Amino acid sequence: MGLVVFMFLITGIGDAAANKYIEDLFRYYSQVMNNPQCQEARELINQNKYEDAFKLLAENAIKNPELEVPFISAMIVLRQQINSKTEDTDKNSSEEDFLNKYYTVADSILDTVSPESRKFLLSDLAEICVIQNQPQKAYSYMDEMIKDIGTIESDDYALAMYQYANTAMLTGENLKAMQILEDLRRNRNYYSEGIQDKVNFQLFNIYGMLGKTDFVIKLGEELRNKFEKKEIKDFSDVSDLLNVLKNLADVYLERKLYAEANELYDKIIELLKKYKTPDGDIRKKYFSQLLIDTESRKKMAMTGMGLKSDTHIMTGEELSQELKNKDPKLAELFKKNMEIIDSTSKEPEQNTNTLSPETTNNKTEKSNFFLGFIVAITITIIFFGGTIPIVLRNKRKK
Repeated sequence: MGLVVFMFLITGIGDAAANKYIEDLFRYYSQVMNNPQCQEARELINQNKYEDAFKLLAENAIKNPELEVPFISAMIVLRQQINSKTEDTDKNSSEEDFLNKYYTVADSILDTVSPESRKFLLSDLAEICVIQNQPQKAYSYMDEMIKDIGTIESDDYALAMYQYANTAMLTGENLKAMQILEDLRRNRNYYSEGIQDKVNFQLFNIYGMLGKTDFVIKLGEELRNKFEKKEIKDFSDVSDLLNVLKNLADVYLERKLYAEANELYDKIIELLKKYKTPDGDIRKKYFSQLLIDTESRKKMAMTGMGLKSDTHIMTGEELSQELKNKDPKLAELFKKNMEIIDSTSKEPEQNTNTLSPETTNNKTEKSNFFLGFIVAITITIIFFGGTIPIVLRNKRKK
């Protein structure tokens, strides 16, 4: 269905929650990074003596209980740094070699370290299994993490299950990932806002992959409303919103809701042109392609509405002003009907732990009824007042 889902890998949604893990890791690592043993481990790594390096750090973790977590964190940080370097080369055998040696050392101390060290190691070992295309082993480590946590009412549990869902996605088990994320959404009141955002966004992607367009629209509009309210200072603040708008617009286009799709494509183009990707940013090529694709799909939406690609589409405010200029009484009638559309778009507070596509469909039917009346007014203006290129966008819930 053409959804752009690549950005979930680089998006910043829920970063505050995910980055706590990284912040804790580096906070611990900073306590020993200038330690002689840690410096020696880095020198061994530079000499490709990976097993010696990781054994040195593991031994010091066991010998010094007060520095156990910092030394374990050093193992993980140095492992990740080596991995990021080898990703940019063709040295697959070298990467496999150091990962295997790290894995052997880390797994051997798993049952002898403290719960905090164990939490870090289990997450990292699961990640390595994913890298090595061993999802079942990854699941087994995540099962241990979840068992250690012991309760669903914590951010640690949500992050562990989120990692579980991502592993399922990477191995093509999208239904499994969907079920995990839906469970997290149902229990979302237990978790911080950042984690809720991550879960909702990934669930939005999963619904798109599975072709569940009713749910994509429902959850997409929820995310859109939330992210549009956030302050945008520079490009780093806009990537989340772009991803949601693009996926949502593509679903509207597929559903032949051309006006809704066109409105979102306009917004994407405006954001991409206003907030430029910095030179050297890894995302630059993605967003350059996003602009090309969006402009192409906008033309499809315009064609679907029976318009040329350069036709000016008026907003409700512009149409209202045009009506005032032509006929104040008609303008007042238009205003009242727009208020009716607004009232049909606003929903009372309800339990949104589960998504109901019927709600979206009923709202669309009501809005389309009143929109037909307003289009009739528009035709009247055109008939009596000359040719005016007007297409009114559907009002949506604010």
